[in-house]
Amino acid sequence: MLKKTSTILADPIDKQPLNLLNEQSRNNEILSGTLKSNNNKYFIESGLANLIPNFKKMNLDSDLYQTWNTLQENGMKTYQNFPSDNLLTEGRELTKLFKNFCNFSGTVLDVGCGPTLPAYLKNNDKIQLGIGLDPLISTKNYQNEKNIDLIQGIGEFLPFKNEIFDFVSFCTSFDHVVNPNFVLNESKRVLKENGTIIFLNGIHGSPKSENVQIQNNNIFRNLYSKINYNNPIRKSLRTTIIFGRNQTNKIIHHKQVKEQKFIKNLPVPNGAMDQFHMHYWDNSELNKQCEQLNLKKINEKILPDLNSEFLMYQKI
Repeated sequence: MLKKTSTILADPIDKQPLNLLNEQSRNNEILSGTLKSNNNKYFIESGLANLIPNFKKMNLDSDLYQTWNTLQENGMKTYQNFPSDNLLTEGRELTKLFKNFCNFSGTVLDVGCGPTLPAYLKNNDKIQLGIGLDPLISTKNYQNEKNIDLIQGIGEFLPFKNEIFDFVSFCTSFDHVVNPNFVLNESKRVLKENGTIIFLNGIHGSPKSENVQIQNNNIFRNLYSKINYNNPIRKSLRTTIIFGRNQTNKIIHHKQVKEQKFIKNLPVPNGAMDQFHMHYWDNSELNKQCEQLNLKKINEKILPDLNSEFLMYQKI
């Protein structure tokens, strides 16, 4: 854990200051230690702070929490088996578009970042301190980068002091939370005045395989359109591009069939929408939730070809 991260932490349950005990450090990083408030203890191991509260103190519905745990297990299995097929992956079009839409700067909290450092937080010198928070982070995959750090935690109980962040983001994670109202209230609490909350939501129900194939065809179409038809060498190149497109589509289709079969065999627990999601959010539902907390929509971008929408709200 970066030392600067320790200065903004608070007990996720009672929000009291956390004192760092038994610290072992190297340069600007805390390798191990104990974070203690008046009532609770949390631990740092191999650089990773585990700030997930004891369940008995969370005041969450136990059945819903068990459902959530099963969905988290499903998510981790999918990450492990198909690591390139998520938003952590650099180079994906949706990742790039989301990073540009957010235009992060200052202090940033990404809630539900996944098990490793997300690509949309990397390589941004305007971020003074960025935090990725997720229950799936472990000491095996803990990493940080310059001013970007990871913490093990959950959105219902954010382990931070009040009014710390310029941005709070949910990149395909808000539909995974146990209690959306808890999470939004917590997000608003840690957000500075006039700070920004950003959501990347999936548009559920669109066929994923068709979506990825459309992206692939667009890439080849752009290459194809740049070729001079009157040049005989480039005419042969057109044939190569068409062949490459078709072969790539076959590979994508095979991979997706394999992934869909894998997902189909995962359990769907009681109370869940599918193998991964606690909720499905559409634009109007989320907007209603945010308006009730005085969060004003200031920007949106709908991407039907990518089955996604970007929504931006400001704390007022």
